[in-house]
Amino acid sequence: MTIKDVEISLVEISKIENILKKFGNKFIDRVFHPEELKSFSPSHLGGRFAAKCVVKKIIKEARWKDVKIISLGNKPVVKLSNRAKNIASKEGINSINISISHDGDRAIAIGIGDILHIPSPLTGEDKGEGDKKSKLWK
Repeated sequence: MTIKDVEISLVEISKIENILKKFGNKFIDRVFHPEELKSFSPSHLGGRFAAKCVVKKIIKEARWKDVKIISLGNKPVVKLSNRAKNIASKEGINSINISISHDGDRAIAIGIGDILHIPSPLTGEDKGEGDKKSKLWK
């Protein structure tokens, strides 16, 4: 696999708290999928929001709810659906690995988007593993 993109996002948890006070469920309903809401704490939502921002930087036209950040054990995992899944497939993105961390009033996420193959810039020929479809997005 080859790295297509590396992105990072930093979120101030106090800003998430202010958004929750001002917009409440409107913000949550617009941005988060029910699977992501194991906790409604500003810290948890701030970390998930930072991770979703990272994925939206990697998949430029993804919609908020088409990007889910779920937990498998203690590890955040990206699940794509609908438009985000289609765009990732067209761009050859096989997986997006995410890490989330918190420090005081900040949540930070980093994401690495991997692709299976890269066409040669000189010939246009595939120099990798071919057009295998990712099982991750299915």
